[in-house]
Formats: sequence, structure tokens, C-alpha cells
Amino acid sequence: MNKQFDPEEFANLITEIMEAETDSFSELAKISGLSLRDFAGVDLSNEDLSGDDLSNANFSRADLRNVNFTDANLRDANLRNADLRGSKLINANLVNADLRYADLRGADLTCAKIDGARLENAKLSYEQLNQFRKVVKVKQKSALGQVSQFKYIELNRKAALLKRIGNPKAALLLYQESLRLKRDDYITWSQYGDVLDEVGSYRKALASYNQAIKYKSNDYILWSKRGGILEKLGLYQAALDSYKNALQINPAYRAAAYHRRRIFQKVNNCCAES
Repeated sequence: MNKQFDPEEFANLITEIMEAETDSFSELAKISGLSLRDFAGVDLSNEDLSGDDLSNANFSRADLRNVNFTDANLRDANLRNADLRGSKLINANLVNADLRYADLRGADLTCAKIDGARLENAKLSYEQLNQFRKVVKVKQKSALGQVSQFKYIELNRKAALLKRIGNPKAALLLYQESLRLKRDDYITWSQYGDVLDEVGSYRKALASYNQAIKYKSNDYILWSKRGGILEKLGLYQAALDSYKNALQINPAYRAAAYHRRRIFQKVNNCCAES
């Protein structure tokens, strides 16, 4: 059975452990009568626990902001609901660790090993998942999906091929799945809009181009595509404005200049006839 401490004594002991001269947090904790399962909910922020053996430790709900866990062994550790923002988990062993509901935003997870780790509802960005791509395949269902973070690229390639061989409906389904995985990719939104344009779904195509521009507002090609769709919808003034935006970004873009002049002529001819 673990040694019992009153709250004040426990807090003082934590401070003593943190300030002592030692290379091993886990060893000092044991010497002080603590088990690694005694650290649920404690504040260890900004501490250096690099290289330590913390397997099976209980850090649930703990404040672990900016902690240096580089090369630490956190295998089977309980990190559920822990605040790990800004922590360094470089090359850390997180195999089978419980990271459910943990906040990992800003954590450096370069080369971290997460095979079998529980990541459901963890706050984890796509940029952080990119750091895993060379060392792990995500096999379990999590808040970020059951597939690799790069599957959307594979889906886009297949969708583009389906479009080229004349199966736009199948291409649309793949683009929809791709956007479910990564909604902030402007290229996917643009290609999705192209297929919607091809099948005559102009309003949906416009919505898709609008989404693409939301994530890449300085792309003159997107503004030009948007102008073409607006013209098909009969929204000539909006089309002119869209082509104008394209030309402001790239004044040398001849296609936008040509279509803008053509719409001006169409509008003027209609006014003259009326």
C-alpha cells in the first residue's frame, strides 16, 4: 500500500522532489515513499522529466504544460485529461498510453511512438499527426478518424482519375470523403467544384469554390473559376467582381481579362437591346 500524506505534506513533498539534484524523477519519487501512480492531478508544469522511466505512471488530469518528456518511457501511462500543451514528447514512448481527452496542442511529438495509444477526443492537430507519419499507422478510431491523415491525398488522386475516365459521380463521392477527413484543404475544394461544374451543379460548385477561397484567398485561379460559375448562374456583376479579384492578384492572367471583357460586352449588348 502506498504511503499516505495529508494535502499540505504531499504538496511539500512534490516541491522537494522537483527541487532536488537528481537525474531520475521516478527514482526520487520512490525514495520519498511515492508511487508513480500518485501523481494524478498534480502540477508538474515546466519540469524536466526527459529520459525517465515513467511507465504505468498515473498523470491523469495533471498539469504537464511545457514538461520535457524527451526520450521518456511513458508506456501504459495514464495521461487521460492531462494538459500537455507545449510539452516536449520527442522520441517519447507512448505505446498503449491513455491519452483520451488530453490536450496536446503545441506539443512536440516528433518521432513519438504511439502504437496502441488511446487518442479518442484528444485535442491534436493535423500538423502534429504529420509528425507521426513515418513511425506509425493510426489503426484505431479516434476523434480524427480511423485512417491515416494522408489518405485524403490518395482519395483525391483516385477522384481525379475517375473524372478523367468519365465517371464524375464516383469522383464526387471520393471528394466528399476526402473533405470529411480534411476540410481545410483548398485544393480538394477546388477539384470538387470542378466536378460539380462538370455535372451542372453550379450552385454547389460556387459553394465549393467559396470554401476553397476561404482557405486560399490569394489564388487567382480560384477567383477565375468562381467567376465562370457566377456567369453560368447569370450573376454577371458578381462574375465581373470575381474576375477583377483574379486580375488584382495576377494582372498578367489573360484568361480572366478575356472573360471579364466578354461579360462586359454581353451586359452592354443586353442593355442596348433593352
